[in-house]
Amino acid sequence: MKVFRSIEDVDRANLPEGLSEAVRGTLTTLINAYAESGESYNPEVDGHTMLIEESDTDETSRMNMLHCKLL
Repeated sequence: MKVFRSIEDVDRANLPEGLSEAVRGTLTTLINAYAESGESYNPEVDGHTMLIEESDTDETSRMNMLHCKLL
């Protein structure tokens, strides 16, 4: 599982191009939604984007999402 809290996180992940674009688009939508309402995006409070990978188990996914807001 990879967690993305900023566009820089996406850039550092070296994802395949199509996947990188999808993750970047999802995170950008989240960031822009806060900006449009006059707020600043804070990933620790407002949430972030997670990429669940084939090797992740249900238990790993549950533990990583335990304290996350699901949008």
